[in-house]
Amino acid sequence: MVAGDKVAFYHFAFYSPHHSLFDCAGRHYYESCYIQGNIDFIFGSGQSIFQVTNKLAELPPPTHTCSYRL
Repeated sequence: MVAGDKVAFYHFAFYSPHHSLFDCAGRHYYESCYIQGNIDFIFGSGQSIFQVTNKLAELPPPTHTCSYRL
């Protein structure tokens, strides 16, 4: 969770399958960062600038909730 004002990240990596980067509040700067996640991997109400940042959304593996055959 990033909640400070005028926070900067340089050459940093965020990895998580869920909620990778919670950009909570304040002003943030991300330069040459790598952000990877599946669901809601960048969220929050902070004001952020992402410059030359790689963001990778991975799809979760397929799940079968039910199988029905006649």
